[in-house]
Amino acid sequence: MNKHLARMTKVLAGLVASVGLAGCIGGAVDGDMAGGDTRAKTLGIVCSADLSIRGTLVDGAAKPADVDGCWPDGTWKFSATVVRNGCSEALNLHPEFSFKVHRDALTGDESYDLLANAADPYARVKVTSGGSGLCEGGLTLMSPDGKIVLNMKPNLNADGTLTGQGEYEVYQNDQR
Repeated sequence: MNKHLARMTKVLAGLVASVGLAGCIGGAVDGDMAGGDTRAKTLGIVCSADLSIRGTLVDGAAKPADVDGCWPDGTWKFSATVVRNGCSEALNLHPEFSFKVHRDALTGDESYDLLANAADPYARVKVTSGGSGLCEGGLTLMSPDGKIVLNMKPNLNADGTLTGQGEYEVYQNDQR
C-alpha cells in the first residue's frame, strides 16, 4: 500500500473523536499541496502538519511467559511535537495524550479507555501487533466541528518507550 493510500485509509477509517483542537483553520494550503496534491484536493484538506511522538507505557501487567508478540497492557502516555507545519498558524496540541489498555491474560480480549475526554463519542483507540512483535497504537481524535483530524500512531519499543508519528489535518468540510 503506498504512503498516500495508507494515510488516506487511516484518516478515513479513524474519523472519530471530538477534542477541542484549534489551529490553522482558515490558513493557507500547504506548499506541497498547492502544487496539485490530488489527495488533498479530493478530500478538501486545507492544511496539514506532521508530528513526532514520544512517551512511555506505564503501570501495565507483566507479560505472561506463554505470550509471544505484542502485550499492550498499561497506560500509554505520550506527547506530540510538530516536525512540519504546513498550516499558517501554530497548532494548539494538548501537552499529553493517554489511553489505557487492559488485556485479559486468559482470553486475550482487550479493552481501551481514553483517559482524556473519556466521554468523547468519536474517539478511536486501538492497538495491534507491529511487524516485529511489538505493539503499534492508534489514537484518532476530531474537533467538535469535524474539520480537524488528529491521527497518532505510537509504537511500543522493547524498553517500554513509545515513539512514532502522527498527522494533523484541517479539512474544508466536516469529516464525521
